[in-house]
Amino acid sequence: MRSRHLAVICVLALAWASLVGQTTKPSPTTGPRATTSPADRLKVYILAIVEADAPRPAMSAYARGCSIDRNNAALQNAYMERMLKFGLPKIAYHPAQVLVRIDPNNSLAWGVVGYMHGKRGELEKAFLATMRSLEKRLDDPSVLHNAGQLSAWYDNAPKPPKVSDRARRTLAQMKKELAAKKAFVSAYKEINSVYARRAVLVKQFDSKIAAVEEGILSVRKAGMELDAKIREINDEIDRSKRIIDELWRDLRTGVVYRDIDGRLVYRRHSRRYRDDLYDHIDREEQALERFKSERRRIRIRSNALLVELKDKEAQLDRLGRKVRNLKVVSPRIFRWDPPAVDGVFTPEAEHFPISTRPAAPRDPETQAGQRLKLARLYRRHKMNDKAVVILKGILEDYGSTKVAKEAKAILAKLKPLE
Repeated sequence: MRSRHLAVICVLALAWASLVGQTTKPSPTTGPRATTSPADRLKVYILAIVEADAPRPAMSAYARGCSIDRNNAALQNAYMERMLKFGLPKIAYHPAQVLVRIDPNNSLAWGVVGYMHGKRGELEKAFLATMRSLEKRLDDPSVLHNAGQLSAWYDNAPKPPKVSDRARRTLAQMKKELAAKKAFVSAYKEINSVYARRAVLVKQFDSKIAAVEEGILSVRKAGMELDAKIREINDEIDRSKRIIDELWRDLRTGVVYRDIDGRLVYRRHSRRYRDDLYDHIDREEQALERFKSERRRIRIRSNALLVELKDKEAQLDRLGRKVRNLKVVSPRIFRWDPPAVDGVFTPEAEHFPISTRPAAPRDPETQAGQRLKLARLYRRHKMNDKAVVILKGILEDYGSTKVAKEAKAILAKLKPLE
């Protein structure tokens, strides 16, 4: 029983929503009913976009317009301009892309494309699009600002940018006119000063890098000298070991020779000779220890040089990364402005605007009628207690309406049933 009541309540809630929706006037974006020609319907959607007071109605009208003709320049231009006025250049980017394809002379569309490429750090593409926009928008401070930044980048880039000949010609031909535009000159000077400061820092880092590189060469040279010394000592150690081995072998074997009959004869060394051999072995072993001790000292120095070399190479790597970061263009040094519409600049909105739902109708008779329909639905489903609450509310809030009389009559029938 409880689940049945819940289902009924859901049905009634949906019914209430449908009743509210029936009372609202259809917006222009819901589609024209009287027109039959696609061109006429498209005009209505374009007008709806132009007159939209929030982004979502404009987006709805644009979607319906695209279903008729997505390559219509007037539709794409109206939507692009409206989104720019709402501070939504990211949404205006799509129609701008369509426009530069179907209407390459649309300078506003080129300005939007250049703005978006600039925001993404695609400076070569931004340069091309902004110069195309600049050909017909010399009075747009946003396009002039973006063009000034890109011109400074073009003049200071470490590697020659890969830009089209048309963009280069545009910049060269407008050089005198641009020199008189404050927005262009100001943006150019700002970015140019950033590059100048970076050039000074790069020069300072270059001198530090040269000093570190010189230190690395010195350490490597010293290390190579120690390696050569170790090789010499190793040779001396090997020589001493061979001598010691030979002396011990001579000491063990004595003298072997053939007598006059050809027989092998073994004779031990004399004591004096054996003492000389022992003395010689002692001297060689002392020399061997000296060589080993010297080799240990050299290896300690060599390990210290290796640590120093690694430190200097790490320092060189850090300096190199700093220089590379200074030479690479960082998107943070630029400030991009979306193009102006009809001379009005609208900065990009930080968040998508939240649209509000249309207000409920203010006509008391209509509002009372909506409540009465809901009360009848509750009564039909034998939920009289809820119907009574609504009917009493109608009498309290809309007592002077015609609907209130009907509500009073129904309430009189329900009260005896309570």
